[in-house]
Amino acid sequence: MIANITTGNNVYNMVNYNHKKENEEFDGEKKGLLLGVNNISFNDFKTIIETISISNNRNLNVSKPNLHISISFHKEDILDNETIYKIGEEYMRKMGYSDQPYAIYRHFDKEHPHIHIVSSQIDMLGKFIRQKEVVNGKTKYKKNYFVSQKISRELEDTYQITKADEKKENFDNIDLSTAINEHLEHGKHSLAAIMRKIIYEVLDKKPLDENQFDKLLEEYQLRRIVIYDKNNKPTGNYFDLCSFENLENENTVQNSSHRLNGSDLSSLLSVDNLHDTILNFKLEKENGLKNMMGRVYSVINPIEANFEAIGVTRRLSDLIVDFKKKGIEIQVKRSQTGNNPNAIYGLLFKSLDIEHIYSASELRIKTINLLKVIEDDLKMFPKEAVGFDFSKLDSIPKIEYVKKNNNSKNLFMEASFQKDNCSNSLSLILDMFSSISTPTQALTQNEKKRVQKRKRRRL
Repeated sequence: MIANITTGNNVYNMVNYNHKKENEEFDGEKKGLLLGVNNISFNDFKTIIETISISNNRNLNVSKPNLHISISFHKEDILDNETIYKIGEEYMRKMGYSDQPYAIYRHFDKEHPHIHIVSSQIDMLGKFIRQKEVVNGKTKYKKNYFVSQKISRELEDTYQITKADEKKENFDNIDLSTAINEHLEHGKHSLAAIMRKIIYEVLDKKPLDENQFDKLLEEYQLRRIVIYDKNNKPTGNYFDLCSFENLENENTVQNSSHRLNGSDLSSLLSVDNLHDTILNFKLEKENGLKNMMGRVYSVINPIEANFEAIGVTRRLSDLIVDFKKKGIEIQVKRSQTGNNPNAIYGLLFKSLDIEHIYSASELRIKTINLLKVIEDDLKMFPKEAVGFDFSKLDSIPKIEYVKKNNNSKNLFMEASFQKDNCSNSLSLILDMFSSISTPTQALTQNEKKRVQKRKRRRL
């Protein structure tokens, strides 16, 4: 869990950045969702802006009264909307903002779960909120960064979520998003190094047009501005590292101290070279489509034929190996929330030789039909169900488990753990694991033996 805190003075842009995502889509799903508000009478766009503005105006001496917090979790953390909202509420309470007006948004435009919280740093009495402690009779104010770090570690233990130091994505031994925040707030780290890191990470995703390239940059709070001559021909581009609230505010660019010319960063990042690079990505993907379709069909067709003939599904783990032999990596798209969290809703196919990603529709594959022949043996369940610690029963929220019957219909079983009935909870967990290991289709003798072996190991 990583919490980044930024400040500012434009309430409209801060709220608009989050609120507008409710009407935008990413991979067929909404980009964002307003989970709830605190000390705000209504959860509409106008009321949220007006309430935070009223709070800010109680102390006009504070130049940056806005509070914008982004909290990111590891991609393996399965968090429903209710749980992730509780984490946001508890974080704000521990930070001293429980009485403040704030709104919590959840975003779905990245692989990992994350939320954004918008609020004000000015309390009801017009005082700037700061955490403090008394040492040897003297009052010392704590820095938000260190308080936030301590609270994040506490919440990781309470909710049994992945600890931040277990993440692999580092930028000089810290997370890239943290480096961005520390540069904007405190001027730490090299601006050029941060920008190059962001741009090359985006280029590794091989965007197919400049609009897609610019959108990917914005996910890292980096905006690209292209300069045109009188004939509308691009003559240069520069990059501007922004806070969330200023991403769409072009007026801030003119006086920004966080911008650099693309050609100053690298000759490869000039406007002409970027245009040629992105054009090559598009041609490269188009030329590799037929070859990719042939390799994918050589794996899928026998599986579908086997399913139609004898009704046997293929385990997802085995399917991944099959595609790996053909030089293809499967990227599984799973829902982050909803009635069936972590369920597969789509598949992407990455060619390991040209490193391009193809969607099922581009390969003319019907995802619904393909998912029917796949047994999801890699589905992860909430970590509370594994290595359950009964000493923490009160702090653990209700968990939802999914079980499939022979008709492949989803049956939802709510497991609510109680202190007075620990033995029943244990048997419920064991029953859940045994039901997960039961295939939904007819089994061969070898597959039956594998299932029994898995059951014995789990028990």
